[in-house]
Amino acid sequence: MAFSGTYAEFVAKFQADNLAADMGKLELKVDEGSHPYSRMYNRMIIKNIVGAQDEGLSLVGQTISIGGWVKSGRPAEKDQLCFLEVNDGSHPKSLQVLVRAEMCNISEIKAAGCCVVLEGEIKKSPPEAKGQVVEMHATKLKEFGKCDAKSYPLPKKKSTLEYLRSVSHMRARTNTISAVARIRNALAWATHKFFQENNFLYIHTPIITCSDCEGAGEMFQVTTLLSGAEGAATPPTPEELAAAKAKVDVAGEAVKTAKGGEDKSAVKPAVNGLLKAKEELKGLEEKALVVGGIKRTPGGEVDYTEALEQPRDRHAGQQLNRWGKMCVGIPRAVTEQA
Repeated sequence: MAFSGTYAEFVAKFQADNLAADMGKLELKVDEGSHPYSRMYNRMIIKNIVGAQDEGLSLVGQTISIGGWVKSGRPAEKDQLCFLEVNDGSHPKSLQVLVRAEMCNISEIKAAGCCVVLEGEIKKSPPEAKGQVVEMHATKLKEFGKCDAKSYPLPKKKSTLEYLRSVSHMRARTNTISAVARIRNALAWATHKFFQENNFLYIHTPIITCSDCEGAGEMFQVTTLLSGAEGAATPPTPEELAAAKAKVDVAGEAVKTAKGGEDKSAVKPAVNGLLKAKEELKGLEEKALVVGGIKRTPGGEVDYTEALEQPRDRHAGQQLNRWGKMCVGIPRAVTEQA
């Protein structure tokens, strides 16, 4: 095809055409439900199957890839096949996947907690199947992460929130915690959408500030003092302090005696003894100001002469910072705390 124009114009048009073609491919993949930038074989998220308006019926006959973890596995036909409930966290419902023994070891893949990436065909579930419209008949196991069912911390039965707190690294796999995450995501998205549509500018204010707003700084304080609190030495007893002060008094009298005597060579050792006694007393007095591993002032308040130099709190001062920006050039500003 002939092109009339300069070489630079030709290159620009060529790049624009390629970009348009690439964007068209990406839009097609997004429309199909798979993530265009996924490194996991363009897998389709389970939400786009079981959460679709037709519950996946439009995908019947298509070969797709999914990934996630096994919530439960049910072997059948003497371990010749297995029905897996696979979830990827995108939807409360799981997708039932049928795998056959020639593909993998049924005894391993049926264990709860295993991570899998499967390729297969979406088929309509039998009429007697309850709670599902479609299922996947796997044809290829692309990835498999083995999990020991005996040590897997999430049981099939419902767990209490107290127990989930003890396995916080795994609790996102439960329906309760994942539902909370989706609700918070929806609320955050709706909040941002509202402010964007009303011409607000989302700004980032300091998280750590010196502004103690409404007393919140007393609850959320940031300090480096606690790093040495556990290993702090035991403070001296009143008796030890009294003994150190008495030692200073004795050394002081020794200096006076040496200065008043005829042997002037005894003055220097006496002065050195006094300085040493005072240094020991100073060290004990500093240790006495440490309460619970945290240094105090003579008045009993926390001594903040550290890296931060003064008390700071988290989040409490964000509102003041936002108000300041609104006064100097951003009339409609919103932060995490609005």
